Amino acid sequence: MKKIIGIGSLMLLLFILSASAFATDLKVVTENWKPYNYEENGEIKGISTEIVKAVLDNAKIPYGIKVYQWTEAYKTAQKDENVLIYTINRTPQREELFKWVSPLGKEMQYSLYRLKKNNEVAPVSLEEAKKYKIGAQKDAAGQLWAMDQGVTDIVSSLESEKVIKKLFDGEVDMIIQTDNVMGEIKKAGFNSDEVVAVLPLFQTTPYMALSLSTSDDILKKMQQSYDDLLKGNKIKIAE
Repeated sequence: MKKIIGIGSLMLLLFILSASAFATDLKVVTENWKPYNYEENGEIKGISTEIVKAVLDNAKIPYGIKVYQWTEAYKTAQKDENVLIYTINRTPQREELFKWVSPLGKEMQYSLYRLKKNNEVAPVSLEEAKKYKIGAQKDAAGQLWAMDQGVTDIVSSLESEKVIKKLFDGEVDMIIQTDNVMGEIKKAGFNSDEVVAVLPLFQTTPYMALSLSTSDDILKKMQQSYDDLLKGNKIKIAE
């Protein structure tokens, strides 16, 4: 009888240990960035959010999603264990900072934008653009890329809307934004017809990524889940 109890206890212990592999919920962090991820009436939505939720549910990884300002989400994903961040553009400046899971969309184009009325702001190269005051969201791909390229006169703000406001208020000559900037301008309460692209800068792909201290087991499970859903046409990569 004692041996039977001992074997049963051992099996129970093994079950508990295996089940505890994901006992700690994955902390998922994001920002308000329509149409990719945003909070509305207490619910976190968006085309990227749908993919992330589907991948985690299919992988049976427990999680909770919270919306932060981008800088806070970005720092959390660099310093904490078991953190997933999205939608984050994969750039050379960020390559070694995260464990990259899978893409959430097609390539995005980053460009410099100015007000149409400011015809004198017309750089034809990055070197020419460096003499102007440029606005960018803090810790976003645009700012990090520009700093890496030697751009020094950068005015950063925590939120994209505030960057856009600085452009319309004349505090900066140009802003670094993705090709969905017109939607961002409208969301900020301004007229997108008053803004024009000046100079294309670089392209990058939006991803979801894990903090470096997150286990490779979680990474593999998420990648497998993503691949299975994609092959089964159960998720669609955003255009």
